Amino acid sequence: MQTFHTIWKGGVQTVGMIYITLGPPNNIDRHPFEYDSKPYEVWEYYDLNEQYVFMDESGFGDYRLITPLTGDAMRYRY
Repeated sequence: MQTFHTIWKGGVQTVGMIYITLGPPNNIDRHPFEYDSKPYEVWEYYDLNEQYVFMDESGFGDYRLITPLTGDAMRYRY
């Protein structure tokens, strides 16, 4: 997944919003070719003790957040 790869009408997807808000993750665990699941990535922020999981449901690189947005870092979104 390229950072800010997909933009939809109205703005940057959640991937971009997390990147803009929290900065680059400390680690990205990529799983593009799992036998029993769709492609997904796990972004880890060690200093925040947070993980964000993005899944490509379509198979076209359109990664969407599948873990809930919680905590003060994402408070402005609600």
